Amino acid sequence: MRTCVLLASSLLALLLVAPASAETVIRLDHPAPYDLQTQGFELAGGAEVELEAIGLGPGRGGWWIERLWKHDDERNELDAYAWLLDAETRKPVWSMTYADSTALSGERRRAETTLRLEPGRYELYYFSGQGWAARMDEVAEDGGDGDWWDRLHDRRREQEDLLEDLESCGVTLAFPGLAQRDVRRFEVDGDLTGTLISANRMGDSSFRVFGFRLERSSELRVYGVIEHRENDGDASDSAWIVNAATREVVFDASRTRTRRGGGGEKNRVIDSQIELPAGNYLLYAASDDSHSLDEFNAGAPWDPYNWGVTLLPGDRFDAAAFATFEAEVPPASIELTRVGSSRTLQQSFRLQDDARLWIHALGECSDETFFDGGWIVDAASGDVVWEMTVRNTRGGGGAAKNRMFDGIVELPRGDYVLYYVTDGSHAWDDWNAATPFRPEDWGVTVRPVPGEQLAGLALLEQDALLEAGGVLVRLVGIGDDERRGERFSVEAPTQLRVYALGEGESGTMFDYAYIVDSNGRHVWEMEYSDTRHAGGASKNRVVDERLRIEPGDYEVVYVSDGSHSAAGWNAGPPRDPVSWGVTVRRLADI
Repeated sequence: MRTCVLLASSLLALLLVAPASAETVIRLDHPAPYDLQTQGFELAGGAEVELEAIGLGPGRGGWWIERLWKHDDERNELDAYAWLLDAETRKPVWSMTYADSTALSGERRRAETTLRLEPGRYELYYFSGQGWAARMDEVAEDGGDGDWWDRLHDRRREQEDLLEDLESCGVTLAFPGLAQRDVRRFEVDGDLTGTLISANRMGDSSFRVFGFRLERSSELRVYGVIEHRENDGDASDSAWIVNAATREVVFDASRTRTRRGGGGEKNRVIDSQIELPAGNYLLYAASDDSHSLDEFNAGAPWDPYNWGVTLLPGDRFDAAAFATFEAEVPPASIELTRVGSSRTLQQSFRLQDDARLWIHALGECSDETFFDGGWIVDAASGDVVWEMTVRNTRGGGGAAKNRMFDGIVELPRGDYVLYYVTDGSHAWDDWNAATPFRPEDWGVTVRPVPGEQLAGLALLEQDALLEAGGVLVRLVGIGDDERRGERFSVEAPTQLRVYALGEGESGTMFDYAYIVDSNGRHVWEMEYSDTRHAGGASKNRVVDERLRIEPGDYEVVYVSDGSHSAAGWNAGPPRDPVSWGVTVRRLADI
C-alpha cells in the first residue's frame, strides 16, 4: 500500500513540473568522415525554430577566409557544416558559414539562429568532408620539415584531435511548443513533384540515357546538379538532350546555363525551361569517376540528392503530347574501341548505296590537336571525308582533353577506310588524367541510324581495297634509317596522285620520297617548298600532288633518317601517322 502511495506522489510531481506540450527536436549528430546526413520534415502550420550547429573550421588561414568571404553567402569554406533546404524551391533557407559562426575549442565552430518557417516541407543536412577530409588524408605524408618520425607522430596526433572534434559536431532543430504530431518527418530522396524522367542520386562513373517523344511542340523544365569546374569548357558531370533522328544537341548544360549550387565552387545547378518541337529525343546524364553523391571530394551542394538531372513539365507543357520509350542502340557495323596507347587501327569498308552513318568516337585533344582520334578516307581519292575536330566534338567527361564526336555522317556509295590512332599515353586502361564518361568507348564506332537500315555496308580486306582504289604503290609505316623501293609500270600516258608524309625543317627534308624512271632520272621528288604542315610537330610535312607520266617503268623510293618515324616519334606525331611514307594512285589514263 505504501509503495502505491509513493508511486502516485512521484507521478503527481512529474506532472507539476512537465511543460504543457513537449518540445520537438530534430538532431543530426556523431558524423563520420565523408558523411552526409539528412532528415526531412513537414510543417502543417508556420513555426519558429531554434537552430544550433557545430562544425569544423578550415584550419590554418581561417582569418583571411573570413575577410574574403564575409559577404558571400554562397561561398562556404567550412570543413563540416549544416544547412536547411526548402523542399519545394530546392533553395537553402539557411546555411552555416565561417563568418556567421563563432570559434570553440579545437577547430570547432558554433552557429546559432532562430528562424520563422512557413508551412511546407524542409530538408535538414549535415556534411563532414571537404578540406577536413583532405587534411586527414595528409596525416601519413612527410611534411618535409624536421625529423620524419616526429612529423608522422604530429600528424597522427592531429588526426586524433580532428576525429575527437568531429565526434561532437552536428546540428539540432528545436520547435518550442510544437508536439511530435505537428512536425511530420519523411525520408529525403530528392524526387520532385511531376517528374517525367529522373536520373538523380547519381554516383561516380554513371551513364544513363532515356528516350522521350513529343507529338506536338511543348515546353520542358530541366533541373539538376552537376560538377562544372570554372576553367573547363565542358562539365565533368553533365546532362544533354539530342534529337534522336539527327543527333543534334538541342540542350546542353553549358556553364552559362547553370548557377552556383552551394558548397564547393564546382557544384552547379541546372534549372532551364526549353521548348522543343515534335520529335523523338534522348536525354543523357553522365558522371565522371569522382565527386558525386557516392562521395563529394569538395563541399557538398545544397541539393545533393538531385545530383544528376530530372526532366519536368515546363510552363507550357502538353501532357497528352509526351511519352517515353526505350532508348535502343543498334548493333555496331564497325567497332574499334577499348583502344590502348600507341595503337594504329584501320578497317576498310564498301558502301553499296549512299548511306547515313551514326558515328560515335572518343579521343584525346590538346591545343586543338588530336593525339588520339579517328577519321575516314575515301579509298579512291585519298581524301579525308570525315575526321574528329575541335569544332565537331564536345566534352567527353572527366579531363578537358577527352573529346567526343556523336553525329550522323552522310557518304556516297564507294570504298572507304576508317582509321583510329593513339599516342603513347592517356588511352583505354592507361589514363594519366580523369577518365571520360564511358572509357570503354575510347575509339570509334559506326552504327546504322536508329530506325534505318545499313545493309549495304560490307567490310573489305586491305588488298582488295588498294586494288579497287587504283593504288599502284603504298610504302607506309616507314621506320628509322630505312630505304624502301617498289616498281610499277604504265602502258599509256597516265595521271598519278602522290601523297607522302615526311620530316623536314628549315627548307630541308630528312624523311622523303621520290620517283625515278627506268633511266634513273627523277620525275618527281618531295621538296620542302611543296609541302605543308601535317599536324603535330612543325617538322611533320605532307605533300599531295598530281603528276603526269609517260608509258614506261618506274620506281617509287622512300628514304628516312635515324629518328622521328612510325617506329617512334620524338615530337608530336602527324595527323595521319598511319600514312607516314608514300602512296601513289592511278587517277586516269590520258
